[in-house]
Amino acid sequence: MIRLDNVSKIYGMNNTQVTALKNINLNIFEGDYVSISGTSGSGKSTLMNIIGCLDSPTAGNYFFEGVPINTIGQSELSTIRNKYIGFVFQSFFLIPGLTALENVILPLFYGGKGKKECIKKAREVLELMDLGDRIHHDSTELSGGQKQRTSIARALVTNPKILLADEPTGNLDSKNTREIMGLFKDLNKKGMTVVLITHDERYANMANKRYKIEDGILQEA
Repeated sequence: MIRLDNVSKIYGMNNTQVTALKNINLNIFEGDYVSISGTSGSGKSTLMNIIGCLDSPTAGNYFFEGVPINTIGQSELSTIRNKYIGFVFQSFFLIPGLTALENVILPLFYGGKGKKECIKKAREVLELMDLGDRIHHDSTELSGGQKQRTSIARALVTNPKILLADEPTGNLDSKNTREIMGLFKDLNKKGMTVVLITHDERYANMANKRYKIEDGILQEA
């Protein structure tokens, strides 16, 4: 599904250059559960941004489902992100003033789906997240765990091929953390490809493929 060949990422120019990633080689297959762990500043979020088509490498090649990502334009990248990739972030990124249902509907709306279809699908995934009784609550009225479940529902509503989670439990207590990590495991058992970016070795070890990144260098754990 995903192949990175000697991918590097350099920020800045001339004497102010910072190398965030160094010659990364990585293969992710459909149905994998992959964890990438590292400390702050190690390059793990930069790597996730490249895998998620939010950023492009300075050198090397990235192929998503055989498509050479380096060679396509922003419009095509946007289509790939919306259609094939679900994102879950530490800070949830729910929109205040919108209900849980309205937040989850947004990716479908941007994808051009009809209103009835959007509502039906959004309700289904929210119920899957055990949020059926919270769908009309404003996102600001949800607990931390409910906010993250809503963000996961939003990531899943387009039936993506891969779920990218960047420190998804960083703002949660231990109980909600265990529940969210259990949810990722269950999704993977059902066939979802999951890539987890984390600094916590306990949760990195739940994956069936484990990598560590340090100073921009990726190695198998």
